[in-house]
Amino acid sequence: MQVVLYSGGYYEDNFLLNQSILELCGKPRPRLTFIPSSSEWGMQDFAEFVDAFDQLKNLEYIYFPVDHLPSPTLVTNAFESDIIFLAGGNTFHFLSCLRKHRLISKLVKFSETPGKVIAGLSAGAIMMTPSITTAGFPVFDCDDNFVNLKDLKSLGLVPFELFPHFKNSPRYRRALAKYSRESQKPVLGLPDHSGLIVNNNETRLVGNVHIFHQGKGFRIDCSTLPKVA
Repeated sequence: MQVVLYSGGYYEDNFLLNQSILELCGKPRPRLTFIPSSSEWGMQDFAEFVDAFDQLKNLEYIYFPVDHLPSPTLVTNAFESDIIFLAGGNTFHFLSCLRKHRLISKLVKFSETPGKVIAGLSAGAIMMTPSITTAGFPVFDCDDNFVNLKDLKSLGLVPFELFPHFKNSPRYRRALAKYSRESQKPVLGLPDHSGLIVNNNETRLVGNVHIFHQGKGFRIDCSTLPKVA
């Protein structure tokens, strides 16, 4: 399994993570499917994404607006890609759309296919974890669950929870430490322009990661994290 998780920030400023996706894929001209959380702003985000990646490699792109009913051809082409990228936005709406069009199991199967790479930024990165619960707190920085989603179970590709756009301030640390007392899994706070690269059993860190578990928090800024079980 090859997974790349971005916290956030402009695509062009996430150079190391962008580069890691292409290195994991290893193809001379990979096909990449970009899935925005909403078509309302998706094309603008897609254009910025393409500008950043075209500086690194000549890719073939597929744009897959998940909040519209996709054609069978589009679904087939998307999941025959080498790379799937889940963009940011409202996490609850995003997961609701993926479920509505029965794409969750397809994404999991894609991630388990040798040679395939799945990546996500912000909401897209939260989608890789067992649950999108972290999208709903703290009250001063959370997504609006306007779709009234009850089942928050997600792809479960990594064995930890994730909080993107983390700021190393007392109120963020308190919020994540409090939640980590309830969660049975570690909670990773990622500042913008940081991320994680999972290559089978090895997990590498880009930037700084703050880990909260059982009410305690600490920071890791080394190059390698423990192996993913």
